[in-house]
Amino acid sequence: MQRPSKFLRPVAIFLLVVGALGLGASIPVMSSYEGKAALAQRVEKDTAGDLFGDAYRNVGEPQEYVIEDQKAYIEPAEDGTKRISEDYLKEKGIYPTQLRSIRAVVNYARISFGIAFLLGLAVFAFAAKRSIPPQSAA
Repeated sequence: MQRPSKFLRPVAIFLLVVGALGLGASIPVMSSYEGKAALAQRVEKDTAGDLFGDAYRNVGEPQEYVIEDQKAYIEPAEDGTKRISEDYLKEKGIYPTQLRSIRAVVNYARISFGIAFLLGLAVFAFAAKRSIPPQSAA
């Protein structure tokens, strides 16, 4: 019969590698999205607004969005806030992703990869303990 440690060591190494790679990859992924994010206000055309000076009405509150299509941005508001055309997003089928949603997903992934890494350490230590031959009494 095979020792459990011969099976557990590859499992432990797999968990360690996956955990370490996942944790390491989360850093550049998050920094890439943070670099693309911009505080912006989603707006849509308002026909009644044309009469009163501003042709757009706000959709929600300003948020940090990650939208890579620069054509979605329209002229900034009078206070300098970037604006995103809701009509353009709907037309092109672009979902306006908030940076806080991306942060949440990356943090959940980090927790998962961290658990995998710690589990790999525990399994490796258990396998090492099981592979030590019992000492005979003299």
